[in-house]
Amino acid sequence: MTANQSCYGVLGQGSIPPQFVYFLLRDAILRLQANTHGSVFDTITRATFNSVSAVRPGSAVMISFGEVVTPLMDRILANVEESRTLAATRDLLLPKLMSGELRVQTAERAVEAVA
Repeated sequence: MTANQSCYGVLGQGSIPPQFVYFLLRDAILRLQANTHGSVFDTITRATFNSVSAVRPGSAVMISFGEVVTPLMDRILANVEESRTLAATRDLLLPKLMSGELRVQTAERAVEAVA
């Protein structure tokens, strides 16, 4: 992996919800990658963004899209965070349970205290 000054943040203008921009870019990634250039490694420049076209629905459609998708994206984020917490808890408790350092009943009480 490499990083350089070609790091872009893309925001929608006006009433374009960020979720719409996310899915628009997600869809355009392959086209953006096909238009990269560079001598050391492939680079996406501002000109690369100009080479990709997309359909732009009306503001009402984009706002409705945002209203429908926002709770779904929020739930996905909450699930990812919960999954990370559960994995960290597992990684903490499993070695102690396997070694006998911690017993199941003790671990259950510890988890209940955190929850």
